[in-house]
Amino acid sequence: MHSADATLSEVDLSNTDLSGANLRGADLSGSDLSSTNLSGANLDGPNLRDSKLEDANLRDTNLTGAALHGAQLTHLISIEGSDFTEISGLSDESAEYLSSIAKGSHPETYRQTAESLNNLAVSENP
Repeated sequence: MHSADATLSEVDLSNTDLSGANLRGADLSGSDLSSTNLSGANLDGPNLRDSKLEDANLRDTNLTGAALHGAQLTHLISIEGSDFTEISGLSDESAEYLSSIAKGSHPETYRQTAESLNNLAVSENP
C-alpha cells in the first residue's frame, strides 16, 4: 500500500494488514487502527491525533515526527524496533507504557526504540 500524504481521517482501519505500507505524512486523525498490523510501515510525520491503536502491531514501524495527541496506545502487540524520534503529544501515561515495552532498533534508521523514547522525554520535560 502506498498512500503517502493520504487523508484517511475518521476511517475504520481496524483489523487491517498494513504491514510495510508507506503512510508517510498521512492524516489518520480519529481513525480506528485497533488490531491493525502496521509492522514495517513508514509512518514518518503522520497525524495520529485521537486515533485508536489498541492491540496494534507497531513492530519496526517508523513513527518519526508523529502527532499523537489523544491517541490511544494500549495493549500493543509489539513496538520492537519502532522509531519514535521527534513525536509530539504523547501523554505521560502512554510514554511510561511504551518505555516499559521498548526494545530493539529500527531496521532502516538504526535508532534504538528505547533511546528514541528517552530523547523525547528529555526534550519535552526540561
